[in-house]
Amino acid sequence: MDASKKHGLAQDRQSTSATTDDVVSTAREAVRNAEQEYERKHVETQKAKINLAQCLQAHGDFEEALSLSRTVLSKAQDTFGPRDPETFSAMHHLTVLLAEQRRTAEFETTARTLIKDGADALGDNHPIVIKVTAALGLMLRRQSRLEEAEKLMRDAFEMSERSYGSNDERILESIDELARTLLLRGKVEDSESAVEEAELMMEEALDASERLLGTDNTKTNWRRAELASTRLFMGKTHEAEELMEGALQRYRESLGEHHPDTIWAQAFLATTDAEIQDIVKKSAKALHDGLPRVNVMITSLIDNFTDQGRSKEAEVLARAMLENSLRDHGNDHSDTIDQREKLAALHQRMGNLDASSRQRRMALQSRQRIFSHNHTGTIEAVDLFANVLKDQGKWEAAETVCWDFFAVYPTPDQPNHFALALMATHAIILKQLQKYELAEKIMSEVLRHRRTMNGNDHNLTVWVVAWLGGLYIEQGAFSQAEPLIRETYESKKRVLGDQHVGTLIEGRRLVETISRRTIASEDVAFVSDLYEKFAQIFGHEHEESILLGQQLAILLNKQGKSDDADALIATVVERRRAVSGDHNLATLWVISCQLGMLQEHRKYDEAEPIAEGLLAATRKIAGEDHLTSIRAQNTLAIVKLHRKALDDAETLARDSLERSLRIYGKGAQETTESASTLATALAGQGKFEEAETLLSTTYRMGKRRRGGKDEDTVELMENLVHVLKKAGKHGEALKWARKLYEACQQTLRDDDRVTLRAREKVECLRGERQPGGEGDVTVPQSVDDSTRGFGNGQSNAVQVVKLLDPPAVLARAAAAREIPREEKQDLKGECPDLMWIQKLHVDLALSDSKS
Repeated sequence: MDASKKHGLAQDRQSTSATTDDVVSTAREAVRNAEQEYERKHVETQKAKINLAQCLQAHGDFEEALSLSRTVLSKAQDTFGPRDPETFSAMHHLTVLLAEQRRTAEFETTARTLIKDGADALGDNHPIVIKVTAALGLMLRRQSRLEEAEKLMRDAFEMSERSYGSNDERILESIDELARTLLLRGKVEDSESAVEEAELMMEEALDASERLLGTDNTKTNWRRAELASTRLFMGKTHEAEELMEGALQRYRESLGEHHPDTIWAQAFLATTDAEIQDIVKKSAKALHDGLPRVNVMITSLIDNFTDQGRSKEAEVLARAMLENSLRDHGNDHSDTIDQREKLAALHQRMGNLDASSRQRRMALQSRQRIFSHNHTGTIEAVDLFANVLKDQGKWEAAETVCWDFFAVYPTPDQPNHFALALMATHAIILKQLQKYELAEKIMSEVLRHRRTMNGNDHNLTVWVVAWLGGLYIEQGAFSQAEPLIRETYESKKRVLGDQHVGTLIEGRRLVETISRRTIASEDVAFVSDLYEKFAQIFGHEHEESILLGQQLAILLNKQGKSDDADALIATVVERRRAVSGDHNLATLWVISCQLGMLQEHRKYDEAEPIAEGLLAATRKIAGEDHLTSIRAQNTLAIVKLHRKALDDAETLARDSLERSLRIYGKGAQETTESASTLATALAGQGKFEEAETLLSTTYRMGKRRRGGKDEDTVELMENLVHVLKKAGKHGEALKWARKLYEACQQTLRDDDRVTLRAREKVECLRGERQPGGEGDVTVPQSVDDSTRGFGNGQSNAVQVVKLLDPPAVLARAAAAREIPREEKQDLKGECPDLMWIQKLHVDLALSDSKS
């Protein structure tokens, strides 16, 4: 740019600034004249002050503008009374300033007061009431409170129709806003009916606009273009192009080739790269020339280019918008901040996180300088900056940004939408940093306010409930997760219907939590019904159907219906092979599920070669250090334990543990699983000290990282109690048994088998009773009417062998919904219990070595 042009631009900026200053000065003079000619509380004086507040707002003097507007309202209430039209007029002007400054909490409170009191005093068809109702709906729409926004938009439309009639131009705007709200809800909630209603409303608005304003009117043409855009979204490409071609022709005739609206219509129909580049050049020139509606046009183009994947073209226009605002207004102006945030969002979507982070930081700093710290725009800017840091992997820096904000602005009793969004972001960051208790506390607070503010079935509330459920699942606290996941499922079923994809997916998440506890008949019925819906909608070979079929097989097996489970899992394996092929981790995962069932049915001869093949295949596909390979190796170690190959089991488990420690760390779930298996192998060989040290150390690390409430930690504690008891450390065993029982009560249900066993352990170790004394210990009857009974005449050794490794008995007992009492009294009077089916009881290895 040459020197003369730079000088000209500088003069333009000075001229614009001087003009704005002149307007403010003139408005101040008008207030002084009104106060001298009338009096301070006269209507004309109040009008002059309202005009000054609007000029200050346009000049960027937000605090003074707001203070003056509040003063005008206060004096109007004192002078004319709270129900006078002049008072409502002053309140209306205050809501306008609050909305423009995005002070959403105060705006919503003031607007709702005006709507309620104004409807009583002026009637619900008064223009002020209609305007504020529509403005509140628009604000709620920006906050994604779409259900509330739609209701207000409908109210505004109906009031406009009653007040103005169907042949008045003013009704068109209410139709437009209702249609946009419906369209947005349709996009967000994937609601076809909402989109179709939006299209009908837009057709009605276009017909009315052609009738009232004329076919070639600019506003009519703009509504024609908006309808075309909606039809393109609906997939009605031919109808959309036909409408837009008509709009483009009228734009050219009435506005000219280089008008922003004409350029926008050309962009809609452009298909080649050359046409797109021409649009970008024309848009940049229109922006530079300051043509009317150019900002609206370019913002729409940026959105369209972004949706089309034309990020470079969108970035060129976004950068031009920012540079134009910097030239006209300077760095700390609301328009400049908005343009900077739009460019940051585009950079973030393009994956240019460093550039996005820079723009977010500068936008936040500008907001902090010109707005208050608790301004909703500032809160949102903090949230956006923390999110881009999160996307960069700078979790600690993101956490610091959140803490810095809340240190200055503690969470109020009734936080607004933006404060809740920031709190949710903070909880997500804390979860990533494994600060689970604090994350849970913050998100639980968000949930409490969301229920109050939005209701239980609002999508934002449902998202928080689902997130908390996922947090508990990640910690292994499935009993705490289940009611939250169930609530999410029921909410989606009420809102979306029981056959909607979102409802079905949430149903499968619920099945995952159900499968972690004792299975009831109604659970299997629920999963069977869900499986049929998946198969009906997606087909049997769809990914979701295969996953749910696998889960159903696991539940059937847990309920003791082994034949049905074996048949279903075999079918699922074949379907997975047909879809994914043999050399795929998803296929191997289903095979590992089948392998687990073989173990539960004590078919160790069949399980061992499958486990060895599974380990070899996972290592070949994913590598030795992949999570799947580590778990496959641990599974093979468990099979070796059942096969009495304790040395092989120890070698495999020790190697699995070393890999888990190196890759996932001391407190990870994978490390806990490997440590528990290795400890079982060590104890089976009489290496109690090493097993005890391993288990206690792993427990401490797991508790520090996951909170000690997950099922893997509970299982590890159960192992530790057995090891201490076998090592003769009954005092230590009792202490850990009490810890185990407390953990079970927090993590599992009271009727869960592990909880019942933990209670038995405490009672036995305290010496309050010795189960298995007088009388027979009878195992519940199985589905095939076979029974096992043991009397006192049998030797203790025989009872040990028969009672300590009875997976088939457990499966049949589960089918009968009874808890077997696998207790015995050996020569030392000790009280053994059963481990999980996947783990080998220490006593089994000991009894084998003794025999």
